[in-house]
Amino acid sequence: MKIGIFCGSIGFGGSQNTTISLAVELERRGHQITLYLDRQRFRAHKDVSLFEICDLPVNLIWPQMGFISLGNVIRSINYIHQQQHDVVLSVSCGPLPLLFLYNTFFPPIPVVYYEVGPRMRYITRVFHGTTVANSEETRDLLCNWLGKGLKDIPVVRARVDVREFHHVPSPSETEQSTHVVIFMMSRLELEKTTSVIKVMRALELLVQQRINVRLRICGSGRDENTVISIAKKINDGMGKPVVSLIKATSHVGNIIEKSDIVVGVGRCAWEAMACGRPVVVIGQEGIGGVVCKDTINTLMYYNFTARGSGKGEGPYEIAEVLKPLVESSCYRKQLGEYGLGIVKKYYDAAIGAEQMEAVLAKACQATSKKTLVRRLNEFGIIMTLWLCLYSKGFLIWLIRPRAAAQSLRKAISLAKVDT
Repeated sequence: MKIGIFCGSIGFGGSQNTTISLAVELERRGHQITLYLDRQRFRAHKDVSLFEICDLPVNLIWPQMGFISLGNVIRSINYIHQQQHDVVLSVSCGPLPLLFLYNTFFPPIPVVYYEVGPRMRYITRVFHGTTVANSEETRDLLCNWLGKGLKDIPVVRARVDVREFHHVPSPSETEQSTHVVIFMMSRLELEKTTSVIKVMRALELLVQQRINVRLRICGSGRDENTVISIAKKINDGMGKPVVSLIKATSHVGNIIEKSDIVVGVGRCAWEAMACGRPVVVIGQEGIGGVVCKDTINTLMYYNFTARGSGKGEGPYEIAEVLKPLVESSCYRKQLGEYGLGIVKKYYDAAIGAEQMEAVLAKACQATSKKTLVRRLNEFGIIMTLWLCLYSKGFLIWLIRPRAAAQSLRKAISLAKVDT
């Protein structure tokens, strides 16, 4: 199949890495992949150089994001039309207005919408393609939101390139390190920063108990300077460097291999498990706990977040969860082996690609029987809804006639070139 895959443009990279992992495996299965992504907002550590890429900042047609333009819309639609895709996979709801626009005025392309988070959007209620969920939690919410049965929305949770990660002994096991290293990867923005700071404070409490432990944080964002400042204060107070910050990197596996314990949520947890490292799920929702037999069902349901755990995430609580792991290498090894088995069985991208392939093939078999009049009516409804929900950006457009005129002239010139 010729598959067009739209990559989400928001986030630190979890959903973007998911997109690339599935694309890699789908290509290995013999499919021709075209990626639609905005490189300026692409934060994934996965390599995309192997794919044909449509690099346009229109993958999210939300006016308030500030990068919509008539010229980009026309170029995107023209590019989609030239590619002649058999099916399109949209990883997030952002590209749906663009695809809705395309399917209104051109022969419709089957669209599969992959929801990678428990976010219910109004646009999904008028979306007539196939919907796929990333977890049972998301599926249940979508079923309630859309009025569908559980069998109508498949779950594809597997999306990690397990073969890219290596299960090697941790530094403390090989006596290469005199201290236990905790690794945390996170976006350093908004509510994410709060979780990072609490983990830093928890480490400070452990060091005050004369426990030999270090914390490495990998990430970037608008709160990066705040995190650096707090880390410096903790290091100065302890009289030694116990917290260090690593810039976001594509070599995540190498960093995890040099760590003994990993703290994080979602994809960070799965990548650590693929390296055979014990994982403590801690995020903005609270403490999900250590990945073990007692917690695995809840963690899998909530996509390895702390939603539904009911546990607070104060520094003292976090320190109490981390302490048994820091003090026992046998416990760490046992949990690491358990997590490796889980990620191989349920989260390998090769499994996810096989499941998604079946969904995409089924979508290709469904032909649209809607008339042009009905498609135009639906287009009017969705565009009206879109403008009502995101009128702020539209009003800015109206009060900036010069910018609007420039976009229009650019669009006309592009249309002339394309024809």
